Amino acid sequence: MRLLSDTMGEIEVKKSRFLCYLHRTESEDDARNFIRSIRKEHPQARHVCTAMVIEGLKRSSDDGEPSGTAGRPILSVLEGADLDHICAAVVRYFGGTLLGTGGLVRAYSDAVKTALETAVLGEARTMRHYSLTVPYALSGRIENWISQRGELLDTLYEETVTYEFLVPDPIEPEIAELTSGTCTPMFLGEEVTEI
Repeated sequence: MRLLSDTMGEIEVKKSRFLCYLHRTESEDDARNFIRSIRKEHPQARHVCTAMVIEGLKRSSDDGEPSGTAGRPILSVLEGADLDHICAAVVRYFGGTLLGTGGLVRAYSDAVKTALETAVLGEARTMRHYSLTVPYALSGRIENWISQRGELLDTLYEETVTYEFLVPDPIEPEIAELTSGTCTPMFLGEEVTEI
């Protein structure tokens, strides 16, 4: 699963405030820039504890909290939700009462869970991007086929009709059959899309 748009959640535990920011990220550099921006936005915060999961890369930081009480619990929630390409930063404003190691683990975990409650998530899938030019006589058949099999991106009407579309699987044999071998699709590459 992937986060489709950044979100934030907040909880309070014994007067300590925990603000969890979730950010969709494609790279470790982007995640680190996001974490820097959160630190800059909250210069008075006692801690900004973080975790990220990006294509098998997993990192976490306790940022001065006792070892294993913040970064690892944040990472565990992200992993438990089966999320990828995500960075979480939990800002803590100390409320004056010590929470203990168990209390910290629960608070950081609950902050991430609260942010995930409002998060918009989607599945990532790989689609194949094609262009296909056909005579007008075949356009109705091709438009119907595209609407059943994939997603139409663009249509260009000139002396012929050119379609640009995404489909999940290779289509060359189907197009050959639909057009009696008169038209050949042009493969433009693969794209990752969310559903």
